[in-house]
Amino acid sequence: MKPRFKKIIVATTVVVLLIVFGIWFMRNGSRSDFDNALSHVFGDIYCGIFVEVDDECIGRVDLSDINTSTINSLADGTTIISSSNSDSGNIAFNISENQANLVGPQGPIGATGPRGDIGLTGAVGPRGETGLTGLQGERGLMGIQGLRGIQGEIGLAGDDGTDGAQGVQGAQGSQGVQGAQGVAGVNGQSAGQLYWFQDVESDVTGYESFLRVPGGGMEQDESTIIANPNQEYLVDAYATEPNVPGVSQLPVGLWQFHTYTYVSGGSGNIVYRVYRRDLAGVETELFNTASADITSSSIAEVITGYTYSGSDAMESTDRLVVKIYAKNTVGGESTHFAHNGTEHVSYAMTSLGLSGIVGAQGEQGIQGIQGIQGTQGIQGIQGLKGDKGDTGEQGVQGPVGATGAQGVQGIQGPKGDKGDTGAQGIQGVQGLRGEEGEEGIQGPVGAAGAQGVQGIQGIQGATGLTGVQGVQGIQGVQGPVGAMGPQGPAGSYTAGNGVDITDDTISVKLNGTSLLNGASGLSVNLIGAKFGSDDVNFSQFETDGTLVFNGDATVWEDLRFPATAINPAGAANAMVFDTANIGFTAGAPGIQAIAILGQMPHAWKVGSDIYPHIHWQPTTTNTGNVLWRMEYKWTNINDTEPGSFTTVEILDAGDGTAFKHQLVGFGAISGIGKTLSSQLSIKISRVGDNVTDTYTGDTLLKEFDIHYEIDTLGSRTELTK
Repeated sequence: MKPRFKKIIVATTVVVLLIVFGIWFMRNGSRSDFDNALSHVFGDIYCGIFVEVDDECIGRVDLSDINTSTINSLADGTTIISSSNSDSGNIAFNISENQANLVGPQGPIGATGPRGDIGLTGAVGPRGETGLTGLQGERGLMGIQGLRGIQGEIGLAGDDGTDGAQGVQGAQGSQGVQGAQGVAGVNGQSAGQLYWFQDVESDVTGYESFLRVPGGGMEQDESTIIANPNQEYLVDAYATEPNVPGVSQLPVGLWQFHTYTYVSGGSGNIVYRVYRRDLAGVETELFNTASADITSSSIAEVITGYTYSGSDAMESTDRLVVKIYAKNTVGGESTHFAHNGTEHVSYAMTSLGLSGIVGAQGEQGIQGIQGIQGTQGIQGIQGLKGDKGDTGEQGVQGPVGATGAQGVQGIQGPKGDKGDTGAQGIQGVQGLRGEEGEEGIQGPVGAAGAQGVQGIQGIQGATGLTGVQGVQGIQGVQGPVGAMGPQGPAGSYTAGNGVDITDDTISVKLNGTSLLNGASGLSVNLIGAKFGSDDVNFSQFETDGTLVFNGDATVWEDLRFPATAINPAGAANAMVFDTANIGFTAGAPGIQAIAILGQMPHAWKVGSDIYPHIHWQPTTTNTGNVLWRMEYKWTNINDTEPGSFTTVEILDAGDGTAFKHQLVGFGAISGIGKTLSSQLSIKISRVGDNVTDTYTGDTLLKEFDIHYEIDTLGSRTELTK
């Protein structure tokens, strides 16, 4: 049952009870008794005690309000039942007509009887209408804010005080005593400037120093083995300091090289080559000269003079470079060059102007005592600062206007019924389509995806049945045989020439010589026959069956010496094998070489020219020239090898592309007088210290080859054509 319905039932019951009580008290009691009963029984409804009248629950009353007068005031048949949850249980009072006082002690609580059925809920009355909300009153106007007062003027700043007079500057101290002048250097010789060959590493990589003062230290003995007679071998290169000698032109005049040398055997020479070297590292030879023959095996001074009369211009930033080479008339001997130390000190007297050794600088004199600084003047008193002006009074703020009284809220009107949904409006006309934008640049094509795994091949279907062969058509009737043509005229026959055909035999003869005979197995005889367009350029089988090429019929082949087949390099200053780029590298300056041995093949056309050449690559983009040198000895079997090499040189410029394959040839070398299996002893060098070699990077030698002409496929015997 809903609480609202319960309240209606209780209210109805109370009204009925009031009527009953009123009738009873008007018959049996006084008006005061009626009022007391009402105040005690009905003053605290729902406070914990059920009040029943003739078994009807009409309300609750607090136990604190139960006393004798209360009980006496209740009508007969009224029972009071406590709803307390205490251990004593419920307390019941039964009011009879003659009972005026409480009955004695309460007896035991009897068992609770069954609860009656709940009555039907009465109908809910209609809800009253909500009153209208009053209208809200207008808000009062806000008062005008008062004007702000004018700010007072700021007082004037006081004048600054005058600066105090500057103090008198102290007297300057006396100048210190000047130090003694250093000892003057020793005067140079009456000739040109001297430069000493020193075992001191130069800032130019791989060079030693060419300095204007002797180095002392330990004596150095440079020993150079001369592998090949009369060939120059670099001993060492010496460079001046940067920007030395600092002249615009090398002066003409006398140069003298004072060197201590000796040889282990044979007759040797020292060769001096003088260069100017610019900031880019490019060296230009100014002059060269060689010493007299050196035959002594004991160390001795050798003086070599040279009068320079050139007009070579120089930059003030250039330096001088002297390269010393050694050679000997006998291969395998060594030439020695000594320098440094105190006994065998090698040096050069140049045509440059003298500049004596600068003496040590004297000690600096003691600085004089500094004068006392004058006392600083007293600073002037700062002027007083002016008073700050009074701040103006703030204006009176205007009164705030009274807030208007809030109007009575009007009665809220009833909520109107929801109106019907209006019909949907007509759809507007669609706007015009804008101009289509320019098509964007197509993006790069993505990398092709990896090819998918090939699917498993399906099982081959069963082979279909072979169709039935059709019936063969009827063969047509054979046509008539054509008539035989007339027989040609009989051919002429000259004895010993032409073709002779008999039963099972065919023969071809030319000038009485049988070229082809098939009587007892086919054989071909082409001896003396020429294959070609004329009697100059043809191939021919000779009587022993050898095929010989003549004229333009000859062919060419390479006698190859790849870098990977040359091991060891074979020279004192050998090229270095580059395993990363596969080839021999050679740098500048200096001479680096490889040694090669070769033999002329049996297919070579004896006595014809050969064409040696090299395959190489620049390792940088530099376009300078490279000077390649080929030195060779060509010796027949049973001949004595020549004592010296024949030299051929060729210049080839770098292409400007690193590691580009370039080919350069040394020209034709005559083979007249040379025989089969003659031997070649060859040295290939890059002459990096020559003035014409201007390529600054390393070269990479890939292969050395010789083109040679072939007139047979080999030789008829082991040692002859």
